[in-house]
Amino acid sequence: LPSLYNTYEYSKETMRGGHSELTQPDNSANSSSGGLDRDYITQYSYGTAETFTLLIPDLKGGASMKPEKGSSKMLTLADTDKARDLAAKGEIDRQELQYLGYMSQYFGEPEGTNGPVYVGALIVALFILGCIIVKGPIKWALLALTVLSILLALGRNCMWLTDLMIDHMPMYSKFRTVESILVIAEFTMPLLAIMALQKLLTTPDAWQRFRRPMTWSFGTVLALCLAGILIPGIYGSPIGGSDRQIDAMISQSLSAGGADQATLQYFSLENPRIYAAVETIRTSMVSGDALRSFMIVAAGAIVLVVCMRGRLKAGVAIGAIGAIVLLDLFTVDKRYVDSESFVAKRLALAPQFPLSDADRAILADTSMNYRVMDMQRFWQADPSYHHKSIGGYHAAKLTRYQDLIDRHLQPLLSGNPSEADFRVLDMLNARYVITGQGEAVLNDRALGNAWIADSLIYVDGADAEMAALSEIDPAQTAVADRRFTATLGESTMAKTPGDTIFETTYAPNRLTYHARSAKGGVAVFSEVYFPWGWKATIDGKEAEIGRVNYLLRAMRIPAGSHTIEMRFDPDSLKTTTATAYASIILVYLALAAAIAAGFRRIMAGQSVSTAEKDVD
Repeated sequence: LPSLYNTYEYSKETMRGGHSELTQPDNSANSSSGGLDRDYITQYSYGTAETFTLLIPDLKGGASMKPEKGSSKMLTLADTDKARDLAAKGEIDRQELQYLGYMSQYFGEPEGTNGPVYVGALIVALFILGCIIVKGPIKWALLALTVLSILLALGRNCMWLTDLMIDHMPMYSKFRTVESILVIAEFTMPLLAIMALQKLLTTPDAWQRFRRPMTWSFGTVLALCLAGILIPGIYGSPIGGSDRQIDAMISQSLSAGGADQATLQYFSLENPRIYAAVETIRTSMVSGDALRSFMIVAAGAIVLVVCMRGRLKAGVAIGAIGAIVLLDLFTVDKRYVDSESFVAKRLALAPQFPLSDADRAILADTSMNYRVMDMQRFWQADPSYHHKSIGGYHAAKLTRYQDLIDRHLQPLLSGNPSEADFRVLDMLNARYVITGQGEAVLNDRALGNAWIADSLIYVDGADAEMAALSEIDPAQTAVADRRFTATLGESTMAKTPGDTIFETTYAPNRLTYHARSAKGGVAVFSEVYFPWGWKATIDGKEAEIGRVNYLLRAMRIPAGSHTIEMRFDPDSLKTTTATAYASIILVYLALAAAIAAGFRRIMAGQSVSTAEKDVD
């Protein structure tokens, strides 16, 4: 309850909540009520033919990248044995092989993947068999869940069902990467496969009763594998849409470097040798894995037929089937995660984030709790290893901060900023900016962790508040939505020289400040405003937190010297945690009562037995 409830409440303030106070452009066809846009939800959708990776793992090339020694290694066509074989035979030259180094092994519909959803070839055959020979409601439930998860994983390729779920299934519009719902199939298919195996090995005269279902189920799977061996193109073109995008990027890069038309055609998919090489490598991957799945299914079929005809004990057959499945899944899994993917714990972090000259220059500054904007790596997480970064990635980022990024930080990143965008950077206390050339530039206009505003203006609504950021100087003026009037007080202020506020301690869930003001005023804190959970005190007495500048916290402080504290201490966490503990206690009390009741029944039974003996 603590995890689910508080996550649910948090989601309302995030991109997953699909709500921004700003007026959004009309995009009704793509938007969802209270959630993410439909295009964003279905960005990672399984392709229709890609569903057959449940049976043939590398049907779409496998993975785009692989974790290796703490970093991600791109898996390209140049890395394959087939590419090296083509180069050795002279079918492609060294420069063409270099081009293949830009082409991903994966060629499915999503932009990239760390591996296919593969349940095991033999598991698929047994699952189909289970759909025929297993009886009862559990079979139908497992089959329905499997089909449902496959259809939902198709996302944009089965939009009628996706739209139905987005519009009517609670919370569905909060999630993306719809293909991940295949985890349901990864549970239901093996379970029904096990039920089929149990039915085969415990039914008398199994060969006579299940010979035809065995032929149909295993024959169908073997036929699908055989089609992949002989006609790999039956599962789709080996040239994907992402290949065209990569090809266009290479052409743009070469054009920028002054390459002539002949060079552009040579280093592109228009080169027949390169096109043929890409097609050959990928079709060989499909046919090779199809042959592998064919052999695994055939081996399982032989074991089962021999057992059903009474020439192999059931226990031995179960062991053999288990060994085949284990060997199958283990060898496929090692394609994507193996011993090379890990590093020693003591070496896990620091070597992956080496200090640059810019990092060293910034870390030499011992000022308290400033922030850094890395222009080149704004959307990446690694700058946060050394600095408090104003960028980074979060799948459920606060909507309010994303709004500010879109309006004022994105222009900085795209190289078309206004003075207002730089002022927004100042109020975020970005003391340093790492340029695209990797240089650390001191931003001496950064406003620090807190400051006292000279004036406060009120506006009506979020749009006006955001628009005001393009006009005000946040070092002097704060702008607030009019609904915070009761919290922040009158707009007339009288800041005097010598008024000051500064941060004294910092922790993510507790911050303290010292303020000194001759007449009082509104203090602005360079911290993101959040509507619940944060509690503030001034000299130990409760105080309200308001919001200014669309994003930041603010408080009305009285005249004199004061200690201000902010703590993240949500009442909902206390309530749900208490409820969880009470529930756990009730569970154990119920368990104790059940054990006691059972013990009493046993003792009562023994008493009856003793009395019967006495009568005898």
